Parts: sequence; structure tokens; C-alpha cells
Amino acid sequence: MKKITFLNLLIVIIYSSFSFGQYLDEGFEDSTSIPAEWTLTQTNANQTWVISTFGANTGSNLATVAYDLGTQNESLISPILDFSTATSPRLIFSWAMSYYWSVDPYDNYDFIVSIDDGTSVIELFSEDDAGVFNTSEFYTQTIDLSSYVGLSDVKIIFNYSGADGAFLNLDDILVEEAPSTPPGCASNFTDTADENCGNYDFSVSWDTVSDADGYLLTAGTTSGGNDLVDALDLGSSTTYNFSSVIIGQNYFYTVTPYNVNGNADGCEEQSVRTAQEGCYCASVPTSNDGTGISSVSLAGTDFTSGGDITYEDFT
Repeated sequence: MKKITFLNLLIVIIYSSFSFGQYLDEGFEDSTSIPAEWTLTQTNANQTWVISTFGANTGSNLATVAYDLGTQNESLISPILDFSTATSPRLIFSWAMSYYWSVDPYDNYDFIVSIDDGTSVIELFSEDDAGVFNTSEFYTQTIDLSSYVGLSDVKIIFNYSGADGAFLNLDDILVEEAPSTPPGCASNFTDTADENCGNYDFSVSWDTVSDADGYLLTAGTTSGGNDLVDALDLGSSTTYNFSSVIIGQNYFYTVTPYNVNGNADGCEEQSVRTAQEGCYCASVPTSNDGTGISSVSLAGTDFTSGGDITYEDFT
């Protein structure tokens, strides 16, 4: 009886470690070394996959490879994934590397993501598939794995290969069932607008939406307007920055989460109003030589200085 109880408890623990429909969720947050259930294939004695606390996409940790002048062929291999009862699995991961050293003008190293289906290894992604990208900026990749439904011995391989290349960062690996319906709307909106300084730029943020692959944002200076941005794709970011803002101005915006099944429906418009007064730098010169600006033209109107003074307000 005790053995049966323990076995049932063990099964509950194993299956509760992932959300329903998830096969792998790895952000490398639990340790300062490669997780024990992952496999590391190392060929270079100096540089290979390690866990770092610098520059994570989310959280504190990420997996990374630094470059070496010698040849590198470093693979980070996932635990076995069982798709025997899967219906539409997909792989999501975030990556960052150097465009300069991997694509143009140099092609010194590659990032290859492959799948081992138990009989063969098939390439799923390389940095060349991304086109032009920004060095050090994280990109989120989503790959359909439905071709591997029914297989019970599947592994994902993240490979760094080359010589005298540059860094490769990897974070937020997720293998899950793709959602079957569009996501819901975002909630818990916040903003950083200054209560006293209406000319200070600000940002808006919201909570991550379950089953959303990304967010579209439309913003304008009138309700329903899109004179600032129209259905701007923010990817997985849950923050947007308003810049060059105007004193005493209403800013309206709508966030629409989306996934492979479509966009969220009926999401409510949000608004932020900047303060009526602006804030400016104080004029506190350390000396006055009397040779400053004598006149200025603003919006077609000429203003003449009142004399040898350190500050004048022509607002």
C-alpha cells in the first residue's frame, strides 16, 4: 500500500511540473550550471554552453556560448520529448547573436536548431532564416512540430559551430501544444507618465496574456485614432514607449494580443493624459561673459534678449 501511494505521488509531481499541454519549459533559472536533464556535447576545451546571469531575455539566467579562436561545435540537447499523444506541438525559443560575425561581413559562426526524431536529425532553423537582425537583440522564434506527432523519443538540439566568431545567447525555451483559439485581451495596464511634467516621455505596460504569441498596438491622439502607430507588431514585448510627447495631450492606445488562430476580439481602448505643465532644465551658469544670444526666432516670431542676463523664458 505504501509503495502504491508513493508511486501515485511521484506521478503527480512529475506531471504537475509542467502546465497542461507543455512538454518543456526551460528558462535556466534554477541553477548556475547546465540542467542535469540536458545533454552537453563539447568539442572546444575553452568555450562551450554555460549558464550566465548577464543579459537574460527574461528572468535572471540564460544559456550562452562565448567565442574561441579555435574550432567550436557545441551542442545543447534537450531532454527526451514524448509526442505520442500530442496533437499540434510547437517550439518557441529566444536567441541573440552577432550579425557582424555570423552573417555580414563575416560568416565565422552559425546557430543551428535541429530536431532528433529518434532516427534522423533534421535542421529546423539557422540565423540565415532570420534575415537581417540586430546584434545582441533577442528574437523569439516559433516552429511548428506537428510533423513529429506520434513519436516518443524526440530531442531538440541547439548548436553553435565555427571559429573566431562571437557570442550566442539562448533563453525561454518552450515546447507546448499550440493554442486552438485566439487569446483573450490584455489587462492590468500601467503607465509611467509623470504627474507634474507633461513633456516627459512615458511607457505603458500590461500583463502577459496566456496563449498569446504577440501583441499589436494602435495609438493616436484622438479616441480610435492611429496617427501614432497602426497595428504595430510588438512581438512578445508587453511594454510600449511614447516619445516626443506634448504637454496636456491625451494619448489613446489599444493592445490586441494574437496567436496562430487570430487576434483577440473587442479589446478596450486605454488612455493616458500628460500633465498641463512642462519641466525644463534650470539655467545655472558658472560664469557670464556677456556674449550670449541676443535674439531668437520661434515659430516665425522674433524675440530680442533683454540684456546681459543668464536666463529668459520665451515660452
